[in-house]
Amino acid sequence: MEVESFRKAGMADHEVIQAALDALEAQGRGKLSFDGSRTYRIAKSLELPRKSRAGHFVLEGNGTLLRADLDTINIFNRIPRNQREALNEMMSTRFVIQDFVFQDGAKAINLGATFGSAILRCHFRNHREAAVDIQFGLQTRIEHCLSTNCSKDNFVLRHGEDWGGNQNNSQSNHSVIESCRVFARKDGETSFKVLASGGIVLSNIISEGHGQVQYAVYADRLNSTTVRYFKINNFHLEHAPLKAGIYVRMSGNSEINGIYYQIARDEVPLILAGRQSGLMHVSNIPHFVRGSVMQQEQSGGGAVWVLTHCHRAFYQASNWRVRNLEGELVKELPYYFSGQEGGHGIRRWHGR
Repeated sequence: MEVESFRKAGMADHEVIQAALDALEAQGRGKLSFDGSRTYRIAKSLELPRKSRAGHFVLEGNGTLLRADLDTINIFNRIPRNQREALNEMMSTRFVIQDFVFQDGAKAINLGATFGSAILRCHFRNHREAAVDIQFGLQTRIEHCLSTNCSKDNFVLRHGEDWGGNQNNSQSNHSVIESCRVFARKDGETSFKVLASGGIVLSNIISEGHGQVQYAVYADRLNSTTVRYFKINNFHLEHAPLKAGIYVRMSGNSEINGIYYQIARDEVPLILAGRQSGLMHVSNIPHFVRGSVMQQEQSGGGAVWVLTHCHRAFYQASNWRVRNLEGELVKELPYYFSGQEGGHGIRRWHGR
């Protein structure tokens, strides 16, 4: 199915695309192709099909540019009205969205209640709220995408808060962000955000750009009782965020394997473990930048830290900050801390 086959005299670009999307939904499954040589002006949010019939939908951009006319527009939008619709009617539908350039608007992709959807090889530019906002997107995959100059967030995986879902019944569990890159904007909040979702893997990711962003990675279970695992693998951090490079507040296990970073902001943590965090397994950070610190927001317990194959400076109390009962940050190793310093044969234990 071709978008341009729905064009009639006098129709605006968004009307043409919406007519094509409506026909795709009526068909129940299939592929919709865009003219890659065109720039489509989007004056109203495009509503994606809400449900399929024994299949899935493929949106093929062919390199086309979709440009929002207003900063309130979600270029591709699909949000349930309530949790019942999300579970009973929309979750069986999946999308493949590939090879688009999105520009301006509130969000490029605002996608809720899907299973196994994929967003591939897209470029996102200048969005006010987020490039991609996935809510209740089980096993979503975002791969080989680039986001630049977003005002707030870039890639977001979270629960279905917008329609009344909660932290335990509408998570984006077991989703993957792979080989994606963010060029952060001044005064932005995050490059990669994970809320109330478990089994998330961020792999081969890059965060760079302006140093005035709050966090590169922000992961918070939001008191969900079902979130138990989070992983970062091979992270390249090329700027120094204001609050932390990586913020993690997850129960269960969090693995951070492989960080390469080049600059640090004095007394701003490379990794910050929030209160009530579980196991923090940090490995393969071969380089230490002067001024770097690691931080824990809970004294007398808190996270259990296990460090392996990291630079020797990460095993020194002078490079740690732990918040005490008076709310002050003190230079000491966390209460539960162990580690094997790769290449030096040094093993340190604390809190036993």
